[in-house]
Amino acid sequence: MLIDSHCHLNYEDYFDIEAVKTKALEHGVDTFIAIGASEGLKSCIDTIKIAQNNDNIFATVGIHPHDAILYNDIIEKELYKFSDNKKVIAIGEIGLDYYYDHSPRELQILVFKKQLEMASKLNLPIIIHTRDAEKDTIDILSEFKKNNKNAKILFHCFSGSQDLANFALSIGAYISFSGIITFKKADDIRDIVKKTPIEYILVETDSPYLTPTPFRGKKNHPAFVSLVAKKVAEIKDIDENDVISFTRENTISFFDLEIK
Repeated sequence: MLIDSHCHLNYEDYFDIEAVKTKALEHGVDTFIAIGASEGLKSCIDTIKIAQNNDNIFATVGIHPHDAILYNDIIEKELYKFSDNKKVIAIGEIGLDYYYDHSPRELQILVFKKQLEMASKLNLPIIIHTRDAEKDTIDILSEFKKNNKNAKILFHCFSGSQDLANFALSIGAYISFSGIITFKKADDIRDIVKKTPIEYILVETDSPYLTPTPFRGKKNHPAFVSLVAKKVAEIKDIDENDVISFTRENTISFFDLEIK
């Protein structure tokens, strides 16, 4: 069975979680990593509630770089408290986004570093969002890894360069691929999939965003992670069942999941 390693289940479109799970199961998906990282603490709170009420849905917490401007001492204290919940399994998604620049870059960097420190203190895996910010991302994570050699790092929804992928692998990070790899103009990302060892690959939807072909233009759904896995198998010319098996074990290992 597949795991959707990154989806946003707290949006209104997903309030019928039973329907989400049923549709996903029909496509061979039984486990979900639900991301809480936007709207200040609201998405974290909503995501934790969803995880608490559902087996095999796990939660992450953090402040997305878009919302770095909202970060303060109160939010930081709450994020630390959230980690006491057994269903909270990672800090993220956190990082840098210079494409939209919804928050000042200097503030994004400060908040990124604070949350990396938080993950280190809590001994939790880290989910990275980076867009048009490769140099600063590499510099910050290089410094972080010097003092946190055992830190687990995942680059989610990878859309960067081969250099960034090489850096990720050099520090032992995992790389998660989304529906982007099915897009017509994503040959460069498909090349990166081909060159990335299957032992370091996860698959995700980033629902409700980035719906894979042939459903582009429609709402994305965790069930569609099956299309991402199928495309990985095609690109790497390996059996789809091997992709399912490897990505499942990679996800379980990275997040230290206890699946029922």
